[in-house]
Amino acid sequence: MSDNIQVTAGSGTTIAADDISGVLHQRVKLTWGVDGSATDASATNPLPVTPYASENHLGEVGGRTIIISASITRPADTTAYASGDAVADSTSSPSVLTFSRAARINQGSCVIIGAVLVDSANQTTKGDFDLFIFDTTYTANNDNASFAPTDAEMETCLGTIRFSSGNFIVGNAASGASGNALCPGTMTDNIGFKCGSGSTSLFGRLVARSAYTPVYAEKFMIRLRILQD
Repeated sequence: MSDNIQVTAGSGTTIAADDISGVLHQRVKLTWGVDGSATDASATNPLPVTPYASENHLGEVGGRTIIISASITRPADTTAYASGDAVADSTSSPSVLTFSRAARINQGSCVIIGAVLVDSANQTTKGDFDLFIFDTTYTANNDNASFAPTDAEMETCLGTIRFSSGNFIVGNAASGASGNALCPGTMTDNIGFKCGSGSTSLFGRLVARSAYTPVYAEKFMIRLRILQD
């Protein structure tokens, strides 16, 4: 029995078919394109596919852990901090501390499972610091000004991470700006979050919780360990 059959349409129309155990199955060709056009699909011209969320997560099982970081290079002064002072990069036009690509997709949900603060100096008397984590950007406080978030800003806060003076580990033991140190962060629990609309970022505000005398242009880098969904 031949594969193709005729469908009567005037003198007859041939339809592509395949004979499988005496039953004819119509052959169908895949094409794609906008209305009014058609492009044949083939091994060298496959159907176009857009991966989920436009990123390479296909085939992964469960979440994945990433490290993201953001840093503050404080002003070129040695003005001491008091408890409750904001730590920022300017005394007049501070930047928002932004942890970019915390989530894989806009409004993505993830979990902060760890953090570390890297200090470019090794002061004899270390400071205590809190990092407030927000899912929405904010109006930054000037360096050495009182940390004064609005009620609306605090309603977007996800939690805090404490960097305690007693937990600092010296890297380069040279004193002051010639040395460096790091401090593992502590949390009462992992911080789960969902980024804001149209965003994959988190936002932080670093606050002194004890008296601390910094060095000139001291840099604080915060590294977050995040489990992405």
